Amino acid sequence: MSPLDKSIIERKLEFVKKNLDALETLLAQEAALTSDSLALMSLERCIERIVEAAVDASSHILKQNFGKAPTTYREALLSLGQRGIVPIALAEKIAPAASLRNRIVHYYEDLDPTLLIQSAKQILQDFPPWMRHVSDYIQASRG
Repeated sequence: MSPLDKSIIERKLEFVKKNLDALETLLAQEAALTSDSLALMSLERCIERIVEAAVDASSHILKQNFGKAPTTYREALLSLGQRGIVPIALAEKIAPAASLRNRIVHYYEDLDPTLLIQSAKQILQDFPPWMRHVSDYIQASRG
């Protein structure tokens, strides 16, 4: 096992933050979102990027510090809670974002704009505390 590369995690957290900021900007125009397909696509893309960067960060921590790479996006997000890196309740709150990401990426069905907006608001609420816990963890880690 090679040591945890904190710079990888820091870059992923910065990427999550950048996309959370974009999500917040899009949600500021909520009334127009449901009728603006381009804005909805942008919302989808921000969600996808947030989840992917969070999963990348989680996977790196899990592989480097615990010797186990998760096999699914959901597992990556939940495992940080199971390992005590983030509170388990928070991990359980953000894990459904992995399923939403899959629905977006694999285009399983058209997403209801109202559901997408509601999910984006939840992501905007839940991911900043997740980021703080991950940041605290890597700062406390040796290396």
